[in-house]
Amino acid sequence: MMEAARRLDEWRVLSRKIPSLDLVPYFTTRDQGVDQVTLSPQEWILVTRIDGEHSIEEIADQLKWAPFDVSKLLFGMVTTGLVALGNSGESVETSQRWQTGPNPVTLLCLAEKIRAVALEVVGSGGERTIEKQYNAARILIERGEGFNALREMVEQHSKAISLLKGADTAAMFDEQIRPLLGEMQQT
Repeated sequence: MMEAARRLDEWRVLSRKIPSLDLVPYFTTRDQGVDQVTLSPQEWILVTRIDGEHSIEEIADQLKWAPFDVSKLLFGMVTTGLVALGNSGESVETSQRWQTGPNPVTLLCLAEKIRAVALEVVGSGGERTIEKQYNAARILIERGEGFNALREMVEQHSKAISLLKGADTAAMFDEQIRPLLGEMQQT
């Protein structure tokens, strides 16, 4: 009985941001300089299902989770501005800004992995260059440039590493990055 009362209270709070399970979550663009978002494992699982087409209830069914649990996770994402909710027609229109392929959150995560590899390869002497290229790619991804922004970032990283550390080191970087990019191109 106490659990039911607690859930009812939580639903009241959730319903301020999530008034219906028929709403469709979609990713929003974030202003430059906004803090990075850290997601829990459950939030990552949920993020992989957000496509701007499926409703909260449909996503819950896909994941075999309770709609209440999906709504709790979405509440935080809506509050931080990572995700917005709309009716199916509105959200599809908004999501069409993104090129087909991996969603922006996946691309940003991959960009961070690529940056980490580049920083490891280039060492302390090239940090500023790598960070500058990473930030430029982030902006392009957030604007909807998609996978092309990652390709450009990798190309720029390779050029910088070649200039700073030599062609052999740049080739080593390319070998480390190729599997990451290959997986994403097949997505």
